[in-house]
Amino acid sequence: MIYNDRTLVPVRAVAESFNCQVDWVESTRSVIITKEENKAEIKAENNVTTNKKARNPQNGLLYGYSDDRIAEIQFEARYLFEQKILPEILYQIYGNKIIEYLKTNNIDMMKATILSIWEYATLNVIVHDAVLNGEITDISDENKLMEFALNRRPMYPLGDEHIEDVSIEKLDNGTPVAIVKLKDTNWTAISTYIGITYENDKLRIFTLEKSAGFTEEPIYMFCFVSDTSRGFITSIPNSKEEFIKAINMQING
Repeated sequence: MIYNDRTLVPVRAVAESFNCQVDWVESTRSVIITKEENKAEIKAENNVTTNKKARNPQNGLLYGYSDDRIAEIQFEARYLFEQKILPEILYQIYGNKIIEYLKTNNIDMMKATILSIWEYATLNVIVHDAVLNGEITDISDENKLMEFALNRRPMYPLGDEHIEDVSIEKLDNGTPVAIVKLKDTNWTAISTYIGITYENDKLRIFTLEKSAGFTEEPIYMFCFVSDTSRGFITSIPNSKEEFIKAINMQING
């Protein structure tokens, strides 16, 4: 879909291209993505922070805006994408395809998949914000929700510039790893890099997350993300090279 001179990839179209079934369940406000025996359920209300004061970025510094609401929505989209939607969809739905893209060095499909998941996160946050503000009261028509979110999206600078680069690198043992470079921000609990690789044909995901510490300089935490949990491993410098080294240690010991 071309909208305002930008190429947009709705999650339904991408999921169905992988022979997945996509359903919206109004009673639980959930998107259900199903492929064979695998099923992922993404609940709109539960995935977006409603306590604005808990994560209130400073004056929209990411893009120089003075409107905190713009900054909050940008933050929510990044947090939702990195912490919830990306790992859920990759582990539960796209896992085998992602491994195939890595093995065949298919960078185009890797980028398209990452961007389509980012697309879904941004539209989810925009719709949810409108529901919280009372602008949307009927969530039964998916096409209308999509149209609303696409029209509203330019107001909140939520374009692909948040995903600065997607590359496929090699670990020491030759295993490919996709490195997603994200736009750096002044926000904590937001990643600067995401690494996607595999071990024994099982997907592995790692992140490098900025954390508030007891020093003036931020601390960057190297974390693992599994299909059921996530956790801190160690702190490392904020660089692509150090991030790949840390992944090497986890995969190759």
